[in-house]
Amino acid sequence: MKKVFIVIFVFLAASIIMMSTGAFSNITAERDAEITVVGDASALLGLEPYDGPNGSIVSVEDSGAIALSLDTLGADGVNSRAITVFENVFTIKNNGTKTVLVTIEKVGDNTDAVIFEGMEEGVMLGAGSLHIVSFYIDSTGLAKDDHILEKIIINADANGQADVSYTNPYEPIFTVIGEQYFTPENDAYIYGPVRTSLPFDNVLLFDGDDDYVIVPDMEKYNPTKELTLEAWVKWEVEPSSAESWANIINKSEYQYQLQHSINNKYFEFAVTTTEGRSFVFSETEPEVGQWYHIVATYDSEEGKMKMYVNGVLENTRSKHGDIVVTDDDIYIGKHGWDSNEWTPNYTRHFNGSIAENAIYDNALSAEEIQALYSNYSSMVQD
Repeated sequence: MKKVFIVIFVFLAASIIMMSTGAFSNITAERDAEITVVGDASALLGLEPYDGPNGSIVSVEDSGAIALSLDTLGADGVNSRAITVFENVFTIKNNGTKTVLVTIEKVGDNTDAVIFEGMEEGVMLGAGSLHIVSFYIDSTGLAKDDHILEKIIINADANGQADVSYTNPYEPIFTVIGEQYFTPENDAYIYGPVRTSLPFDNVLLFDGDDDYVIVPDMEKYNPTKELTLEAWVKWEVEPSSAESWANIINKSEYQYQLQHSINNKYFEFAVTTTEGRSFVFSETEPEVGQWYHIVATYDSEEGKMKMYVNGVLENTRSKHGDIVVTDDDIYIGKHGWDSNEWTPNYTRHFNGSIAENAIYDNALSAEEIQALYSNYSSMVQD
């Protein structure tokens, strides 16, 4: 049985009201909270500090245990009569081959005071997937020196679960994920690409000549306020030798596209709003034979276009206005327009593999995108 111990301050400080994070009073901790991963003889779960500001309160000890300490934040404890929030502290990763239900069992005198966001009812983690743990301590109604937690047990239950790949929890409006190639109510027309697999359940392999997919337009494919486009892609030829602006997801030049730049030097996201058409590019330059997780988002309220590659935000651009709506179909692997004497380069075929396409009518957060990338990142690395 693998055990992981996390040291957490569990006594309350003097009576100071705090309405938000960041304010702590001076207190010395006297009790540890033990975190145990049960039923995990084969290291099914992996716990690591999150790569962010609050990850700094987590340290990895020589024994392999991790410890939480507020010292790194310049504090010794939490205030009484306050709600203290700790966002994005550590991660739990399913290192097994089966989907598991991960739950947290809290043991102590005032366990209701500690809330693990999104985990109170348990979290389903597919093979290789990751959950970012945040929690808050609601000390309102408690007195100084009240005990909060003695022990937390992290359970991973795979009973009755078959070997499956990760299922996207973010409810895309369009999906070519796993065995669900398209929404049940919508037919797709697949012209040429071969279905393959590994590391995904299903992959479409495009020949760069005349392979493509058409998905007929539906009202729900036309969000106006927020948008996310997602795909895993891998080039089968040197990108610079193929058609420029090779397309991944295309709903016309007048709406939105996930594609490449000229000579396929970068990944490119284009969106047309009531204020015109704009582009944002990656910093990553695609190479032949490498898998890349490409995610692009637009949020009209935030006024930003963003481009992520392999879970990392690489570029942003200011942009405003509602996304323009068209009745154009969605194309995968090529541009929606055919070449003619006026537009000789508009086929823009992609020569390689495309998997896990998704379109969302909301702008996914950086944490959600990182979690999506983590589901397959270990399996696509050479």
